[in-house]
Amino acid sequence: MAQIGYGSKVEINDGVASAFVEVSNLVSIKPPAEKVTVVPSKKLNGTSRTNTSVPGMNEPGEFQFTYEYTDTEFDRIEALRRDATTHKPLNKSFKITIEDETADTVKTISGFVTSNEMDNVEAESITMVTVTVQLT
Repeated sequence: MAQIGYGSKVEINDGVASAFVEVSNLVSIKPPAEKVTVVPSKKLNGTSRTNTSVPGMNEPGEFQFTYEYTDTEFDRIEALRRDATTHKPLNKSFKITIEDETADTVKTISGFVTSNEMDNVEAESITMVTVTVQLT
């Protein structure tokens, strides 16, 4: 049966309490999809004058989620994005739950936040933030 997404959530384990904490005011989730890289094959002496491609290595992909901006949530995700001293990206555990009426789909994955980007700030509009996580 088709799902409307209501009740779905993203949780992040920040490592402090060894517990997953839900992202507040979540609006949307774009789940991850593993990808295979494409390697172009360009032969200088090819008879068909056509470039071809061969499959490369597997790439774990990325996922995105969007939430309504709050200062607290924005600061929390910024703190999870990189080490405060070394500025190196921090690997974290993420749990994505897609609500289903019979059995929820739960995926726990490791990754690091590559961006915590605020969308346009406009009058008469709720400010949104889109987070991109690269899987490891």
